Amino acid sequence: MTSAGSGIVTWVPDLGEVVTRGQPLFRVNNIPVVLLYGSIPPWRSFSSGMSSGPDILELQDNLLSLGFGRRFGLIANGRYSHADAEAAAGFAKAEGLSGAPGTLAFGSVVFEPGPIVVTGYATSLGGSVSPGALVLQVEGSTLQVLSQIDASQVGEVHVGTVASVTLATGQVPVMARVSAIAAVPPAGSGSGSSSSIASGPAQGNGQSSYVTLRLETQPHAPPPQGSTVAVELQVVVLRDVFVVPVTALVALLGGGYALQVDDGRGHSHLMAVSVGLIDDVGDLAQVVSPHLRNGLEVEAPSS
Repeated sequence: MTSAGSGIVTWVPDLGEVVTRGQPLFRVNNIPVVLLYGSIPPWRSFSSGMSSGPDILELQDNLLSLGFGRRFGLIANGRYSHADAEAAAGFAKAEGLSGAPGTLAFGSVVFEPGPIVVTGYATSLGGSVSPGALVLQVEGSTLQVLSQIDASQVGEVHVGTVASVTLATGQVPVMARVSAIAAVPPAGSGSGSSSSIASGPAQGNGQSSYVTLRLETQPHAPPPQGSTVAVELQVVVLRDVFVVPVTALVALLGGGYALQVDDGRGHSHLMAVSVGLIDDVGDLAQVVSPHLRNGLEVEAPSS
């Protein structure tokens, strides 16, 4: 993370700290450089009269997400209007940025795709920097949730299982998906480029497994690492159903599926079936037909 101006580094975050949208990355001459979300790095100052561009659209999205702009009628359209200048003035005042009202000087904000974690320092506190000088070493950070489930439930949960995670009381649940299941906690949880928080302990026979959940959207203000959150796994359990390998399904020309079944006398024929749920992990498919019975032999290509 580089500096756009010259001066003395007067503040940096702690190593391992996760910086999110609207938070300062570092300070030069006590003026902060603030993190905003976006994939295109800024290349100019933001001020009235500037030409339209994708950098303005990114700024507008951030101002709206941070609560600036709606009362001024700001619209995310890539054009810097009077409403943008008013919103930028409110943002600059709240963040302690310097510059003329309604403008954001080049280098006062930095765009990154999402939260970042501080992994190292390129200069010491009190050191002098010039334009383009590296100040911080950072990595992308993804908030994850580590949850315990009773060992008896492991067969009902797989990678890709949907869950809802409530990060704090009163907040709207965030959608998440299971990204890993293990008998022991993952090594280095909460370090590197991921920050982990935990749900409550499993209820059951005392034995448990650990499920890692990846949030579909990253929150603006994530809870501190190690916080306890509420997790609700959305598990569908089917009993007494017929399942076959996905590769056994034969697509019919007129639509639908069939199985190539053995009649027990050395002959085979197609049996039309309806397909229910698909188990992506085990590559199995639920099939339904009034002609299905236990012990029926189904042909499937060998993998």
